[in-house]
Amino acid sequence: MLFVSACSRSDNPQAGDRRVIARINNYELTVADFEPEARASLPGNMPDTEFEKAKESLLDDLITKRILIQAAQKENFDKDKAFVKEIERYWEQALLKLLYKKKSQEILNEISRIEKRSAGPR
Repeated sequence: MLFVSACSRSDNPQAGDRRVIARINNYELTVADFEPEARASLPGNMPDTEFEKAKESLLDDLITKRILIQAAQKENFDKDKAFVKEIERYWEQALLKLLYKKKSQEILNEISRIEKRSAGPR
């Protein structure tokens, strides 16, 4: 199975590895798509045999997920007004979260600079 040999425990997979692990109708799941899912979902400290089984299970889950997404798209759920509105709300919240995070970091950096200046030689 290509997926077993293509997806290792490496923290540094080939960037943008476009090797196809699975084809689900017109969608191709690549190593580059799979690796972040595997790193986020699979603990790195399990024995190799368990790790391989866990990767196979994760691949099965991702294939099932893609099949369900395709079925939902075939039903035009992705064009439903309520769905689009929900995506807009999520998009707005995600933007606000990123802005908040950036501004918080800027404030922390400024506080740190002020503290360093005030702690200078006396």
